[in-house]
Amino acid sequence: MISDLIRIHHAAYKDDIPFWISCTEGLDPILEIGPGHGRVTLPLVKAGRIVVGVDRDNESLAYLERILEKIDDQSRQRISLIQADILDFQPEIQFGGVIIPCNTYSTFNSEDRSRLHKKVFSCLKERGSLLASLPNPKRMEEILTELRGIDQEESPALETVITHPETGFPVQVSSRLRASSEGLLWDWIYDHLYPDGLVERNLVTVEHFPATQKAIVAELGEAGFSDVLCLGDYSGTSYSTSSPYLVLVCQK
Repeated sequence: MISDLIRIHHAAYKDDIPFWISCTEGLDPILEIGPGHGRVTLPLVKAGRIVVGVDRDNESLAYLERILEKIDDQSRQRISLIQADILDFQPEIQFGGVIIPCNTYSTFNSEDRSRLHKKVFSCLKERGSLLASLPNPKRMEEILTELRGIDQEESPALETVITHPETGFPVQVSSRLRASSEGLLWDWIYDHLYPDGLVERNLVTVEHFPATQKAIVAELGEAGFSDVLCLGDYSGTSYSTSSPYLVLVCQK
């Protein structure tokens, strides 16, 4: 059930969809790392892209498979789903584009990020593109420094309220940031509120590993990427330390 709550929570965010569709035009086939419940995958397929989605989460892929059964046959034939760790993935083909949406990129630590770059480079056709998004690394580092300087854990902040798919009761979605030994722990708290006052809480924690823009660009260069464009949002604005995101557009 927690998987359903995560899906409903994130389904409303669509600001980045035009970016992924536009930037993948002419790059088929596309490898998507971490398709999850298909928030980006399904719009890509509907736009005519050929997509191979690789994800470690069986539950998310099972949900996406059920959704794919309901779409038209022509669209269904343009997507393949594979349960695997991308670092161990051995593709049988090369891709025109590799995308890493939904902040998945920053969940790789320094060592795995280096392996990821090399894996993606080997998966791409010549002149193929890597597209990835992550929270602004400068801001992540600032938050991490602030958290390590305080003794008390911050209280969760209410983000939104969604409806539970089975009971119809409200679910309050809150978030909280905590420091770990290596990175930033992002807690998502789902409080299922029953009419009798009972609160059923589910907690999902994702660890992000900050790295400076300069370090990321250097690592991509070491992996073989010669052309790295850094954007600060999904509208094409150049990256700055005050940007909401770091969006990477790299060419092999």
